[in-house]
Amino acid sequence: MKSKLFVFCFLLSTIIYTNAFAKKGYSIQCKIKGITAGQCFLANHFGDKQYLQDSAMVDASGKVKFERDEPLAGGMYLLVLPDKRYFEMMIDKEQFFTVEADTTLNPENIHFKNSVDNQQFYDYLTYIGKKNKMVEPLRQRYSALTEEEKKTSSVREQMAAIDDDVKKYKEDFKKKNPTAFLTTIFNLSETPDVPPAPKNPDGSIDSTFQYRYYKSHFWDKVNFADARMLRTRQFFMLSWWSISKIWFIKFPIR
Repeated sequence: MKSKLFVFCFLLSTIIYTNAFAKKGYSIQCKIKGITAGQCFLANHFGDKQYLQDSAMVDASGKVKFERDEPLAGGMYLLVLPDKRYFEMMIDKEQFFTVEADTTLNPENIHFKNSVDNQQFYDYLTYIGKKNKMVEPLRQRYSALTEEEKKTSSVREQMAAIDDDVKKYKEDFKKKNPTAFLTTIFNLSETPDVPPAPKNPDGSIDSTFQYRYYKSHFWDKVNFADARMLRTRQFFMLSWWSISKIWFIKFPIR
């Protein structure tokens, strides 16, 4: 009986101690190679604007630390350098992490520790950067072709194959990581795939089907209970597209 009481008291004291000293707020420690002075800023997206959340001075070794007692709201943030260039980072549950970067802002040179969300994000940015390098010369070759040459050229198929690779990357990631912040970003960046229009009873094609299907399924992949998306540029772009390119066509403003 005494041993059970001891175990209970030990566990209770451990829980109390853990809660008392649990990390609160946020602490983002950065080291930017190539910067030895100046002020950096931490801002978040909201709509088509960015809003300042914190600022800190860079020391002589290129280190800068953003730290406060209250946590940041989840979303996509910008770390703005003294010269006003920036790189993005994801803020969610992991708010105590470090990041190393340099002034090239090349995603391959930006590394995070203790932030799975950001490591996944920058793995994707590195991947998509390599795919863009592959597809850019193909685009240039294709644009230089005549309309007649485009009909028999294999360049378009090569570009389509790269696009299919990117789609597969995203779909595989979403299946393996359904609750990841990057999955939310992927869903906000996608629009419905519209199937072929069905035939009417008289054999004619329903000319309004594609528009109606696209509009009715436009928000299918968006979880409106996820407040993080409010602080992403992807949500703003999707909302803008919905209003200006879908609803505006049906209900013009007078």
